[in-house]
Amino acid sequence: MREHGFTLTEVLIGLGLSLLMFVAAFEFLGITRDLFGKLKDAEEENQAAVAALDKIRIDLAQAGRGLASPMRNSSIAGVEAVAKSLVLCLAERVYALTQDVVAGQTLVPLQAVSGLSPQREVCLAGDGWSELHTVSSCGAGAVILGEPLQASFSKVSGQVLLIERIAYFLDEPSGILRRRVNAGSPQPLLEGVAAADLSYDTAANLAKAGFSLQSSKEKRYEISVFPKNVGLVLSAH
Repeated sequence: MREHGFTLTEVLIGLGLSLLMFVAAFEFLGITRDLFGKLKDAEEENQAAVAALDKIRIDLAQAGRGLASPMRNSSIAGVEAVAKSLVLCLAERVYALTQDVVAGQTLVPLQAVSGLSPQREVCLAGDGWSELHTVSSCGAGAVILGEPLQASFSKVSGQVLLIERIAYFLDEPSGILRRRVNAGSPQPLLEGVAAADLSYDTAANLAKAGFSLQSSKEKRYEISVFPKNVGLVLSAH
């Protein structure tokens, strides 16, 4: 009669099978972890791309805001494509004149100067005429322009618009889609961009922003936006 227990051969076979199962489970766990990591990275990249497009869409929806008169006079464009960049403008603030200003003058008296600073762009508008200028300096109740006025503006109908200029462009060496506000430093909007197409059809008033990522060049992210503020000005012509 055989005694209870396992022979050495049976023990070795059992250990071998256990080790084989452990290795298989470990390999499966590694594959699963790698796959999960890739899916997570892909989802994060997708969310970042969608967020970038949403930011561009929101900015384009504001393009031309408060600039109806300057756009009608062709002093400024609400949206334009410049050297592979998509540039849009809007009026950040509106200031009232405290007295009439005349052609050749650089000092512009205002009721308030909050938000104004050197190198900021302003647009003087009124009486069917508007012109774009750069602020040279500002003080209590007035700003000094970098160049003389070309026309005169009445304190009754004239106003000074503080321009916010936003530019989107691809920094090709780094593969970063950037957003720059006024003359500030360009801020990263989306990393890992392989190619970008930023365009504006003036006749159709249609802005397009599209790009592909380095991780999935075959996938295309794209939006087409009809800037409504610019469209209202064009339709009134």
